[in-house]
Amino acid sequence: EFAKKSKTLAELLSSTEKISATPASLKTLKIQLFIINDALNAAIEIADKLESDIVKK
Repeated sequence: EFAKKSKTLAELLSSTEKISATPASLKTLKIQLFIINDALNAAIEIADKLESDIVKK
């Protein structure tokens, strides 16, 4: 579900079609993107730790 929504948002933002947004909604989007980035970085760190724990014998 997340991948589907991400793809839709990426298509919208990379489109040549004009979109309109209020300054408040753009600020909200910016904040949400930072939160998503932090969550993805945390997930990568956890995956790296799990991978190293599983590989070690």
